[in-house]
Amino acid sequence: MISHTLRVPLYLSMVLVLLPSPWALASTRVDRTVPAGPSVYVSVELVSGSLDVKVWDRNAIRVVGTLGDDVRGLEIDEGGGEVGISLDLPRGRGSRQVAADLELYVPRAASLEIETVSADVAVAGTTGDLEAETVSGNIRVTSPPSSMEISAVSGDVTIEGEALLSRLDVEVVSGEVVVTAPPAPAARIDIEAVSGNVRLALPVSVSARFDLETFSGSIRNDFGPQGAGAAGVLPAKELEFTMGEGSARVSVEVFSGRIHLARRE
Repeated sequence: MISHTLRVPLYLSMVLVLLPSPWALASTRVDRTVPAGPSVYVSVELVSGSLDVKVWDRNAIRVVGTLGDDVRGLEIDEGGGEVGISLDLPRGRGSRQVAADLELYVPRAASLEIETVSADVAVAGTTGDLEAETVSGNIRVTSPPSSMEISAVSGDVTIEGEALLSRLDVEVVSGEVVVTAPPAPAARIDIEAVSGNVRLALPVSVSARFDLETFSGSIRNDFGPQGAGAAGVLPAKELEFTMGEGSARVSVEVFSGRIHLARRE
C-alpha cells in the first residue's frame, strides 16, 4: 500500500517562508583549498544559488565561486576526517542576498551530505555515499555512486549514467523523478512521490523484481505487463512482475502521478 507520508524533514518545508528574493545576485569571489583524506566525509549547507560537485585526483577539497552581497563569508570546518562547508549568514529577517554559486572539488571516494533550500545541486563522478536534501532546488547526479539517499519537497531529481546502483532511496513531494542508471545485482531501489511523475529507463538485460503502485495516475511498462486496478474500490493501479532472475528489487509508489518503465536504448 502507498504510505502517503514521506520522510522529508519537516524543517525543510517550514523554511520555504524564509527564501531569499529571486533577484539576489552573487558578487564576492571565493577560492579556498583545504587538505583532506581520499575518503573524507563532506557536509554542505546552502540556502539558494547552486552547487556543482566534481571529482579530482588530489587529497584536498577546493571551493570556488561567488557569494551574495549579504553573505559575510565562507566557513570551512575540519576535523576527524570530516569537512563541513557553510555560509556565514546575516541575522534577522527581511529580504537578503544570501545566494551562493559554488563549485566543489572533492576526492573521488568522498562521501557527501548536502542540504539546501532552493539551490540546485549537481554531483558527478563520486563513489562515496551521497545524501542530498532540498526544498525547491533540483538535484542531478551523473555517473552516480552506488548508494544514495535523496529527498526534495518541490524539486526534480535526475539520476543518470552507466554506474551500477546498489542502493537508491528517493522521496519527493512535488517533482519529477528520472532514473537512467541501471541497478546492480541484488540492488534495492525505492522511489516515493506524492504528486510527480516517475520515469525509469533501464536496459533490456535488467534482472529485477518490480513493485509499482499509483493511487491517482497510470502505469506504463515498455517491457510487457501493464498495470491493473488494485483490489478494493479505490482507483489505485499496481503492477508486480519479474525480469530475469529478479536479483534486484525496484519499488515505486506514487500518490498522484504517472509511472513509466522505459527501455533504455
